[in-house]
Amino acid sequence: MGVWNDYTRAVTIADSLINQLWEFVKNDPVLKDKTTILVTNDHGRHSDGVSTGFTGHGDGCAGCRRIMLFGIGANVKKGVHTNTKRYIPDIVPTIGAILNFPTPVVSGVSMSEILDIQTDVPDETIPHTFALEQNFPNPFNPYTNINFSLPSETKVKLEIYNAIGEKVLDLIDGDMAAGRHQIYFDATGLPSGLYLYRLVSGNRVESRKMMLLK
Repeated sequence: MGVWNDYTRAVTIADSLINQLWEFVKNDPVLKDKTTILVTNDHGRHSDGVSTGFTGHGDGCAGCRRIMLFGIGANVKKGVHTNTKRYIPDIVPTIGAILNFPTPVVSGVSMSEILDIQTDVPDETIPHTFALEQNFPNPFNPYTNINFSLPSETKVKLEIYNAIGEKVLDLIDGDMAAGRHQIYFDATGLPSGLYLYRLVSGNRVESRKMMLLK
């Protein structure tokens, strides 16, 4: 606390360990091209207004309350920067999305805006039916996840409608692989109310309701 050189030296050591880990992953025949690393930084040092500064952390100022997250590897989009407001519990469902397992009791939602899931789905885990699940969380403000299952590769549309039947936006319009998919929906610019999300593939259509509360 208050010793800038010691603080930055500790940060440098931590960064070097992360670099060693990444170099190991890149050169390991098992982990290479199959591993994602998520890194969060120190959660901030509070300035007391004097020259030493950063005497502690954990109060309500922006530096103490805000952290950054850095993702690299097989399942992270390349060159993407986002300022979407996120919370620490969002890390767990993000890992669930990467490793393809559900996290139903977690309060957070997956950070789908940074993910590029390219997982080979074993035959025994491919869904047998076309299905659309209830979004979670619901009601939500303003972020939620929409899950659906595809038994085969197909062209898919995932559409959002308001309560009077007007289309608000297309979340998906393109080909998708067989498997279980999780789509992140950010409703920041939409008013509170009841919405309908609809999954369309050929002559197969399913829809569900969701509630946005701001």
